Amino acid sequence: RDRDVTGVQTCALPIFIADSPPDDYLCPICKRNADQVEHRGGKNNGPWVKDHDHDSGKFREWLCHDCNRGLGAFNDDLELLCEAVEYTRKHLNGGKTFET
Repeated sequence: RDRDVTGVQTCALPIFIADSPPDDYLCPICKRNADQVEHRGGKNNGPWVKDHDHDSGKFREWLCHDCNRGLGAFNDDLELLCEAVEYTRKHLNGGKTFET
């Protein structure tokens, strides 16, 4: 048995996570399929990685290696990710600004 943040005893049930997503799965970030991301994590790794919350360790979703590394590089920090988006927007189209 586990205890929640208030110290109350809880009964944690195991959650089954499949060894891989369905065959027609697309990365929820880049929308690429398994054939498009194959070997992006190295020749001995499959196309997908189990993304997880680094604080709780809980599984979130399957991601391709590129997107998982991208999130990891920003430590899942939304402020940093937003800054990266703004930086990219600033330098798109030869530095011309545009509305979203």
